[in-house]
Amino acid sequence: MAGKPYEPIYELARRKAQSIAGRTIAKAEILAIGDGPDTDIRGAADFGVDAVLVADGITQAESGLEALTRSVQKRVPGARIVKTVERLDWT
Repeated sequence: MAGKPYEPIYELARRKAQSIAGRTIAKAEILAIGDGPDTDIRGAADFGVDAVLVADGITQAESGLEALTRSVQKRVPGARIVKTVERLDWT
C-alpha cells in the first residue's frame, strides 16, 4: 500500500524532495504536517520524523491544544509532535 500511514508514500516524498534539492535529505530535515492521528501523525511516527499536528481538520481541540497533543500521543505512542496549531496559516 502506498498511502498514508505507510512508509512508501513518505519515501516517495523524500525522493522527490531530494530530486528537487539535488542532494540527500536526512529524516532529521523532514517535518510532517497533518491533522489525522491515524494517517498523518502515525505515518510520521512510523517513518521516524517530527510532526506538526493541525487541530483544524479531522482532529478538533475542544479541550485545548495541549490536551489534544496528549490525546494524540497516547493514541500514537511513537509520535514526535513538535507543535500543535489551531490551523495551518502560511502568512
